[in-house]
Amino acid sequence: MPDDAWIAVGIHQDPGDRPSRDESAPRRRKIAAAVADLQALHVIVVGRQMDPSRQERARRKCLERLLHLLAEAQVERVVLESRSPRLNAADGSLVDMLRVRNAIPAMLRISTERPETEPLLWVADAVAGAIRMAVVGTDGHHLDTLAAKTEIVELRV
Repeated sequence: MPDDAWIAVGIHQDPGDRPSRDESAPRRRKIAAAVADLQALHVIVVGRQMDPSRQERARRKCLERLLHLLAEAQVERVVLESRSPRLNAADGSLVDMLRVRNAIPAMLRISTERPETEPLLWVADAVAGAIRMAVVGTDGHHLDTLAAKTEIVELRV
């Protein structure tokens, strides 16, 4: 992987004041074009056929697959969007379990940040939003813009 490359990852959370489905179509086009111009590969793991009552289980499965893919790509640092203290602890427990099973390497540093302190978290939201819009059929243009730099992995959860 080139030194100047980085990977934006997404398990979509609350977009806050970052790009969202409420953006106008012209603004979404501008966002997709800006993200497509980045020197980045976007890896998105999408959980399909998810039982809404088991959302956290589905998230863990998606996060496990995502971390495995990033480790294979020799990524050294992953920043997850911070959630509540309880949910951050659950993510930390998952990471610990994956390390014990040697499913991810020790050199893979994983931290949580708030969007206010890590503005690049909006990239993951923009890519996840483009995928969501394409899947529900409201607008596939933005995903087409990102397609060359986006790897989508679907899981049945």
